[in-house]
Amino acid sequence: MLNVWNAVCRHRRTTGDWTARRCARALDITKRTLQSYRDRGAIPCSRLGGKFYYRRRDLAAWLSRKTFQTR
Repeated sequence: MLNVWNAVCRHRRTTGDWTARRCARALDITKRTLQSYRDRGAIPCSRLGGKFYYRRRDLAAWLSRKTFQTR
């Protein structure tokens, strides 16, 4: 999970909204897995004109809620 967090944070130069392709690549998952998360309401996104967009800061917050600290 740490690698995924680093992937999201690594893209600091790209702020704002990501396309599904960019989001899936950053999270190291397939677009189909991303679609599944989206359909279940498990990942934050917005829809505009038939396309889905993902805010980097929302993804970072989502990931921080989904992770836990180890000793």
